[in-house]
Amino acid sequence: MIDLYAFSLQAICNTIDALVINTHGVIISPPISEQKTWSLRSSIMEQEHNKIFGLSNIGTFNVEEDQHESSLLATSLAGYTGADDQIQWD
Repeated sequence: MIDLYAFSLQAICNTIDALVINTHGVIISPPISEQKTWSLRSSIMEQEHNKIFGLSNIGTFNVEEDQHESSLLATSLAGYTGADDQIQWD
């Protein structure tokens, strides 16, 4: 059975630094044998900042708009040998 997870997240903070974060991603984990699973993870994040600073010399607020984008792609292989060890505690 293949495990598939998709997600989306949005966070909004309305303060002097108004921040919006959008994150989208997917995780896929198909088994490749009875003892091994391969996983692929990917995500994209976008950030938007609207920063308000003090008054300018003409009486208006100084506003800075800033945007960032980040992405991630990761893969892994997990498995086990199937051998069991027992520990005896006295």
